[in-house]
Amino acid sequence: MSDTLIERKNRVTLPKDVIDAAGLAPGDRIAWRFEAGEIRGRKLIPEEHVPLVKARRVNGEWVGANIRLDREAIVAAIRADRDRR
Repeated sequence: MSDTLIERKNRVTLPKDVIDAAGLAPGDRIAWRFEAGEIRGRKLIPEEHVPLVKARRVNGEWVGANIRLDREAIVAAIRADRDRR
């Protein structure tokens, strides 16, 4: 078991064996929580906006083009659909 010291401004250095086991690297983010008397950390995976559909509408039909679906695009599409009704 590794231990660490809480320094000024609540800074800590994670032990190398923990860094290696978790696959952490400089710049990675960790989400922390306190549960059942333990402090637990989880590496955050950055969200990637992946094009899910490659299409566009031409004369009422879908043809090739990039469309990125993200939260804002979905919300905007739902609002636009509601406004049309």
